[in-house]
Amino acid sequence: MDDRLSGSGISRRQFQSLLALCVPAALTGCGTLLYPERRGQGRGGRVDWTVAGMDAIGLVLFFIPGVIAFGVDYYNGTLFYPESEGRAAAGRLKRVPLPGSHPSKEQIAQAISAASGKQITLQDGTFVTQSLNTLDDFWSTHQQLLARVEQGDLVIRCQSPSL
Repeated sequence: MDDRLSGSGISRRQFQSLLALCVPAALTGCGTLLYPERRGQGRGGRVDWTVAGMDAIGLVLFFIPGVIAFGVDYYNGTLFYPESEGRAAAGRLKRVPLPGSHPSKEQIAQAISAASGKQITLQDGTFVTQSLNTLDDFWSTHQQLLARVEQGDLVIRCQSPSL
């Protein structure tokens, strides 16, 4: 009994191994693999075109797995940017009162930690503070800071806590 697949140079065992590696990857959406922290978020909002593009490549190359990848990413919510990365979060902005007229970074971190329920640590050179007259000024101030980044006047560094 010939263990070779007819017309190809690979054995049945090699084909099964290749299939065992490729099928799980094809059946899992790209966003689910790249952004596991997005799983379970709402379906809707701004589409992450990087994830959509990778799913589309899967759709073009392998139709059924591509459809499944889109479905998995849509169902998990990983096809969309997190709400906090878009203006959808504007309705959820919350004013956090700070002690005194010039609070220290420790006081700011404590106030934000208490209001958000998350541990906040501010290290010199990793944050920018800006006074706002009203909470409605947040997005315009945010855009001004981003413009400063584009001009090279300001550098934004993102850092995740070590797990």
